[in-house]
Amino acid sequence: MTGEQGTLDSSLGGHYMNKASNYGPAVFKTAELVLSLVCLGLFDDPANNSRFRIFVGTRTIALAYVTFGSFVVISAAYLMGKAFRDTFPWKVTALLNLVGTILFTACAIIILKDWSDTKERNYWPPNTTRMDLTCATGAISIIGAIFFLFDMLFVFRLGARGEIQ
Repeated sequence: MTGEQGTLDSSLGGHYMNKASNYGPAVFKTAELVLSLVCLGLFDDPANNSRFRIFVGTRTIALAYVTFGSFVVISAAYLMGKAFRDTFPWKVTALLNLVGTILFTACAIIILKDWSDTKERNYWPPNTTRMDLTCATGAISIIGAIFFLFDMLFVFRLGARGEIQ
């Protein structure tokens, strides 16, 4: 009988995207990719065009670029793998989501700390555009950490039930 579960015929048919366990993690990864790209775009101006006024520290810049850039690559690789119908172990996916939650939370904390420190330096006139971009990056990084946390819980729940591999 063709089209049985687990055979090559079933993966070629219309049975690939039939449950939330198949497209749910891809929806989360798409949102995480968009949030990482938005954070990279918002953080670029305060990080590189500060001139004499320092809006964020070099360690903050390094952690932010590594975090946002690496999760752009990880999310894009995951989505390309899903497009080619490749499966990823749920434990690895959950671990990457845990790391994403921790790193995005750390980025949010240090970016907002630098934003707060810049406000207290009493530069006059302050460059409010760069300060707004820094604050927005920290806020969106918090949202990204929440998305990674929900993605981790979603993948862990489906993996523990045996609905994803």
